Amino acid sequence: MDRFEYKYIVSIEKAKELSSFLAEVSERDSNGINGQYNVLSLYYDTSSLDCFYENVEGMRFRKKLRFRNYDADNEFSKVFIEMKCREKHRIFKKRVGMHRDQIASWNNIEENSFDSLKEKLWFTEISTFFDRKQLKPCVYTHYRREAFVCNGKDQNRFTLDFELSGSQAAELFLGRGVCEGMVPLLPPSQVVFEAKGYQTLPAWFSDIVHRFGLKKTRFSKFVEAVKQTRLK
Repeated sequence: MDRFEYKYIVSIEKAKELSSFLAEVSERDSNGINGQYNVLSLYYDTSSLDCFYENVEGMRFRKKLRFRNYDADNEFSKVFIEMKCREKHRIFKKRVGMHRDQIASWNNIEENSFDSLKEKLWFTEISTFFDRKQLKPCVYTHYRREAFVCNGKDQNRFTLDFELSGSQAAELFLGRGVCEGMVPLLPPSQVVFEAKGYQTLPAWFSDIVHRFGLKKTRFSKFVEAVKQTRLK
C-alpha cells in the first residue's frame, strides 16, 4: 500500500501547542511512556555516499537502509532493520525485527527466525540491497519522539521529534553509550513534525496547517547527520 509523509520544522513552542491539539483529536501511541520514547537509528551507505547524494539530488527512485532501536540501555530490547524505498511519490517501508544479540551476524540469520513469510521475503530483499551496494555503517541519529495515532483505515500517524542529534558511525552497535558525543543536528528550539498515512489525512489536518502556519520541507535526518558529521 502506498505511504505518504509530510514533514515540517516547527518551534518548540509551536510543538507544544501541536501536542495539546493532537491529544484532543487522536490517541497517544501505546508505545513508550504516554506516547513518548527515544529513537536511535544507524544508517548505512556506500563508501562514496550514494544513498546520501541520491536523497540530496531528489532522485525519484531511491532506497536507504537503517537499523533502529527504541531502548539502547536495555540489552534485551528488539532491533529493527528497515529499508525505506521511494518510487516517485510512493513510499514503502520494509521492516524486520530481531533480538539485539542477533544483529552482529544478521546477514546470516536462520530462516526459521522470522515471524512470517512476509518478513522472510522482506529480509531477502534487504539483504540483497545490502550486498549489492556494499553498504557500511555511516551515521547515527537520536531523538525523543512524541507520537499520536488515528486508528482509522488510513492509519494516520503524527510525530514530534525533539532534541535531534547525530554522529559518525564506524560499526554496527546500538547499545549503551552510543549517544555520548553526538552533536545537535537542529537547534534545541526546533522540532521535526511529521504526518504519515496511506491514503488521506483527517479533515482537521488542513486546519492545523493554516492555524500553525506549517510549511512543508524535504528535511531528512539522515542527510542532516551526514552533512554535519561526515562532510564538515
